[in-house]
Amino acid sequence: MADKPFHVETGVLLDESWWYHRQVCERCKSFDAERPATAANMCLEGAVLFKRDNTVRVKRPEPERDDNFATKAQMKALMRYRGD
Repeated sequence: MADKPFHVETGVLLDESWWYHRQVCERCKSFDAERPATAANMCLEGAVLFKRDNTVRVKRPEPERDDNFATKAQMKALMRYRGD
């Protein structure tokens, strides 16, 4: 893979996607997602692109709230000193 030009205003531009980068980068061609240990062979740009393009967001389950649940604002309002 040829060195990429450095521009003072923008730095080094990344490739547009992981798929394109993998076609041109020899180090990233050896990466196999089924075998995580092969990630050590990836170049730094390939690692960044792979992480960006292959994010899996795990949705956190909503916590179960019972009858005694109160928000922070509700507790603050309850505990406020009102005087005599």
